[in-house]
Amino acid sequence: SSAASDVYKRQVFAWRSGARRRLAWSAGLDALLLTDPVPRRRFGADNMALEMFRVAEPLAESPVLDGLSFWQGEEHRTEAESQLGEAAGGFLAVSPFGKDAAKELEPAQLGELLARCHESTGLPAVLLGGPADNAKVEELTPRLASPVLDLVGKNGLKTAAAILERASGLLCVDSGLMHLGALVGTPSVALFGPIPPHRWRPFRDGALQVVQGRTRGMAAGSAPEFDLDAISSAVASALRPQ
Repeated sequence: SSAASDVYKRQVFAWRSGARRRLAWSAGLDALLLTDPVPRRRFGADNMALEMFRVAEPLAESPVLDGLSFWQGEEHRTEAESQLGEAAGGFLAVSPFGKDAAKELEPAQLGELLARCHESTGLPAVLLGGPADNAKVEELTPRLASPVLDLVGKNGLKTAAAILERASGLLCVDSGLMHLGALVGTPSVALFGPIPPHRWRPFRDGALQVVQGRTRGMAAGSAPEFDLDAISSAVASALRPQ
């Protein structure tokens, strides 16, 4: 298959680079190109993050997940506070956009959910995302009926991590910021649609609640509709004290 061919090409490249350690999943003769082939079980059997970390285990003296954290400097925390302004006193971080729009809520549904979360928490929402999400913010803005600070596309990864570290909670779809929020310990409510949560939920998910339902990319009747009141209640109960 083309996927298998791509894997083989990458491993040939690693071998020709002369790298002293070459680690990757292996399922056959490609193991000859690696110093540390990692036998791969059936793809999809485990959480994807754990599968990836398994590849790095030969390099570690202790389990890879022990003590894993995301570093931000004081300059990133200062920048986060500057961007947040008055919202720094307490806010709900919201990551409503994914690389795949099929994971998202319809704009009108999202606007209604943010209004209900504001009613249940009393907190303003701070929207986070990348520059590619700015057009989605424009689509959402006319449907907003509650206080929202738009920081989409206005910060890098470390400043976003500092914002999440400071947030009272995070409401998100299945996205990179869901994983970042889990890594910095932000209590989170994650909305999953077509993607199985057991495959893509964060590996460190002690402060994560998963809610499954029908997102904008799913056919009507293919999954239960999201209960917006239940989600807003879950968000309110998950908040950490300020």
